[in-house]
Amino acid sequence: MTTSASATLSRPAFGSVLKTSATAGGIAAVVNAVIWLIGNFIGDGMAVPVPAVVIFSFVMVVLGGILYFVLSRFLGTRTNLVFIILSVLFLLVNATAPISAMTVSPMPGLIPVFNTATVVATELMHLVAGGLAIQRLTALGK
Repeated sequence: MTTSASATLSRPAFGSVLKTSATAGGIAAVVNAVIWLIGNFIGDGMAVPVPAVVIFSFVMVVLGGILYFVLSRFLGTRTNLVFIILSVLFLLVNATAPISAMTVSPMPGLIPVFNTATVVATELMHLVAGGLAIQRLTALGK
């Protein structure tokens, strides 16, 4: 493989990154809405409204795509490795939020203290969105 071909593969165009992240974000939003419905049905109701789940799922994956694009401009062939590391760290930090929301309201006056169903569902939602972002975006750099 020539150097220019490998450089092209590791530096995807902004349009393809945006399309890929929007598609992954859309899939994450739908899957997470289903997780929300299941959590709402099984549990005592969900503390987070479903529109917030859909919007945040989509927006955060698209923002991840923009991060991926920026990294690809500076890191070349190391983009996937760095993106995976940053994504996993972001997921680990975000995993603490639903757990801590069991004792403290995440948005006083707007969102109540999380019940167990909300914690379990939101943890799964984080994994779905993060997993889709990592899987879809790193496939662009191969």
